[in-house]
Amino acid sequence: TVGRPGDKVVVFEPFHELYSSQCEIFYLKPSFVTLKPNKEMNDWNYDTDELKDAIQGAKAVILNTPHNPTGKCFDRSELKQ
Repeated sequence: TVGRPGDKVVVFEPFHELYSSQCEIFYLKPSFVTLKPNKEMNDWNYDTDELKDAIQGAKAVILNTPHNPTGKCFDRSELKQ
């Protein structure tokens, strides 16, 4: 078990359709961090301040790389944040 009812979980969005419903089933509170397309670099990026705010008090971060559905591969520097 990673969390208990009421615990906060960070989810990058857009996200796999089941993440929200799985949080709801287990009474977890999702906190979303938005991935935004960066067309110049052909990548997706997030705001580091948004991530810092989201992880405050979070028990878990749902992170898949390559990210579904964007295909983003988080690099080492992003994973260290």
